[in-house]
Amino acid sequence: FFFAKALSHTMPSVIDKMKDMKARATPYYQPEQEEDSLCPKLSLKQRITGFATCAGLGFFCMVLVMFSIFPIPSPVRMGFFLTLGNLFAITSTGFLVGPMRQLKKMFEKTRIVAALMFLLFMVLTLLSAIWLKSALLTIAFCLCQYCALVWYGLS
Repeated sequence: FFFAKALSHTMPSVIDKMKDMKARATPYYQPEQEEDSLCPKLSLKQRITGFATCAGLGFFCMVLVMFSIFPIPSPVRMGFFLTLGNLFAITSTGFLVGPMRQLKKMFEKTRIVAALMFLLFMVLTLLSAIWLKSALLTIAFCLCQYCALVWYGLS
């Protein structure tokens, strides 16, 4: 009887502490996500689903790049799908770490030049493919975009 009374007095504080611990252990609680205003409160499952969806769409765009080269080459379609695939790839990693953290990482001192070059060549590829419809410029900017992507990944 004495033990039950003593336990009942301490039980609410223990239960509150356990609830707090459980809240911190769930995939909904992520400290870095509190500052992330673009997608707060995404569960781990939702983040993985977003990542897989964007990564799958990026892969599909890369397959379309191959089909835009063979059997009849179309640099305009190739440039468009290459850039779209790269956008999906960047977006997919944004789901895992959060978009604000992704942007902060992209524009750190060690990566800012590579990130800006990558973004610049993505824009130039789209402009040359869609607006100028220049096969030579599109291919050149696709190659530059790929090199900038490698540089960004290695930085």
